[in-house]
Amino acid sequence: MRQTGLLIWFVLLFMTTAHAQVPIDTEMKLESIAEFADDEDIDLMQLAENLEHVAENRININNANKETLSLLPFLNAFQVHNILQYVKRYGPIVHPFELTAIRTIDERTARQLLDYIYFGKSERAAFRFKDAVRYTRQNSILRWDRVLQEREGFRRRRLLAENGEPSSSYYLGDANRFLLRHRITMGRHIQMGFTAEKDPGEPWGLGTFGFDFASGFLGLFDVGRVKQLVVGDFQAQFGQGLALWSSLAFNKSAVSLNTQRFGRGFRGSTGVDENRYFRGAAVTLDLGIVDFSAFASRTHVDASPNTYVDGAFMGIQSSGLHRTPTEIANRRQLGVTSYGGHVKYSTGALTLGSTIVANSLDAPIVPANQLHRIHQFRGDQRLNASVDYQWIIKGIQVYGETAINERSHFATSNGVYVELDQRLIFNIHQRWMSPQYDALYMAPFGETSAQGSGESGTYLGIEWRHNPKFTSNAYVDHYRFQWMRFHTSAPSYGRDYLWQTVYNINRNSLTYTRLRWQQKDINQPDEPPIRQQSEENRLSIRQHFHTELSDVWSMATRIEYSERRFMEDVEQGWLLYQDLRYHLRKPNLLFTARYAMFHTDGYNARIYAYEHDVLYAFSIPPYFDRGTRFYAIAKWNINKRATLWLRYAQTYFYDREVIGSGLNEIKGNRMDEVRIQLRVKI
Repeated sequence: MRQTGLLIWFVLLFMTTAHAQVPIDTEMKLESIAEFADDEDIDLMQLAENLEHVAENRININNANKETLSLLPFLNAFQVHNILQYVKRYGPIVHPFELTAIRTIDERTARQLLDYIYFGKSERAAFRFKDAVRYTRQNSILRWDRVLQEREGFRRRRLLAENGEPSSSYYLGDANRFLLRHRITMGRHIQMGFTAEKDPGEPWGLGTFGFDFASGFLGLFDVGRVKQLVVGDFQAQFGQGLALWSSLAFNKSAVSLNTQRFGRGFRGSTGVDENRYFRGAAVTLDLGIVDFSAFASRTHVDASPNTYVDGAFMGIQSSGLHRTPTEIANRRQLGVTSYGGHVKYSTGALTLGSTIVANSLDAPIVPANQLHRIHQFRGDQRLNASVDYQWIIKGIQVYGETAINERSHFATSNGVYVELDQRLIFNIHQRWMSPQYDALYMAPFGETSAQGSGESGTYLGIEWRHNPKFTSNAYVDHYRFQWMRFHTSAPSYGRDYLWQTVYNINRNSLTYTRLRWQQKDINQPDEPPIRQQSEENRLSIRQHFHTELSDVWSMATRIEYSERRFMEDVEQGWLLYQDLRYHLRKPNLLFTARYAMFHTDGYNARIYAYEHDVLYAFSIPPYFDRGTRFYAIAKWNINKRATLWLRYAQTYFYDREVIGSGLNEIKGNRMDEVRIQLRVKI
């Protein structure tokens, strides 16, 4: 099998290099950001929706602001600043060719920009309700998916219904997942949204309209002095994520300069994270060089009770799953009242901000009595305050945030970008967090989002555009934890190195090579109470090719090797896959398929690979053990208003007769997944 796979790969390598290819596109960068999350079920809906919203409601580049341009993942901080300064200095941009006259904007970036911008008047158009009604757009999505094989939790449910066979734990609902989503945009000024979801195993009737989770909002943007006004469910993003950042935020990726957070203030919540959002009202007022923001929220989150302390909870849960009696008993058990605000002062190259946020819990949090949890938050009141800044001058940008909590413990996150040349940019990012610092809604840049371990570290990232064909990205990250963590019974250290070079063969073909090496301390498999630590080393090597074979055919080929060394154990693995896309013009059909072969010595040598999916859905499964995986997607644009997606995926293992464990266990060596989605635009 291995020899056959390598032969196929060399044949595809020849085919790929013999044809032409596309430059780095948005999809490639999104894949890079997403796959570093190492999470099969990560909620990327908000990110994907932001990009589609910008594509459908293009940015007027002549009156854009930093927050709007930062939505585009292919722009770095210098490029955003240079665009704004160019318009300010030379006046409105009137032709696409003028984009390449902006410092650090090359032809490739200019082509990407054209999909998201237009060249309008520099003055902001006044809000008129009749114009908002005229440009009203509605977007509805209905999605269904399920695993075709019966998991153990559903088997127990079936046996109970058929013959009353008792079970201590089982799934109360069926195996179907449903998602209903409706979004209304009235130009760029008014937005409304509603999202509802039921996960597999959850019974109907738990929440609104029977769905376990339901969310909605109404938003008003850029109307007079009101910059943002959101009522309902919303997200808050300020500073560098130390004090107030409720939505998804990414850490390290092959986009090596992406260490800075770009806070966008308040936005309606459109994702399906059931415990990380605000519910209430939020407003940002534009007072000239000062923006004033304030919010108030009341939510209920999932929490597990502390059986040793009456009336207390062990912690807030994040899975959002309510399938078993225990999970349902923990559903929305803890009320959280939050309020706070942010003040931002901005004059050209200098931005200063200050945040304060308070959280009041209906009952105290008392974590489990374990050493690695000793610094985690305890109590029912939280208060965080911070100051943040950004300053750009003569090819140098500094940014950061320093925060303090109610117990007077600090955290700081700071960085500097240096533009040595239009082709060479590097950034240094430093973070330090006291083990006793915590915040209920935080997402700073770092190795982990876990609190109570006191992470500190220094990150160096470089982007070097050798010439129009070659671009290299690299980073070095050294970090340490001042306190013990899960799987580490003492303070620990880690190192992370990445290098990636992209070669644009021509306008229609590219290839890239990536190497990543990680080293960190973890516990040896000794028995407590004394557990020694040893270094775990991980190595991954990837070669990827992509080509547009014609107007209707495209393909991508990847081979990746992984290795994990710990003490005397060495585990290795490889992944080989082939992607094909075919676009049939009449009828308007797009077919996408992948066939993957993988072979690893176990889960520790797993390899993550981003998969294409239906709109607003993402899949990043781990490939481990020995087997194959296949998926195919058909996208049919029925007409200008309706689009239908069909997705089928199959994983087949050669070396096992059981997939998963516990209530998720599937008896057999095959798992089939089906997903159907319909979108209607009005």
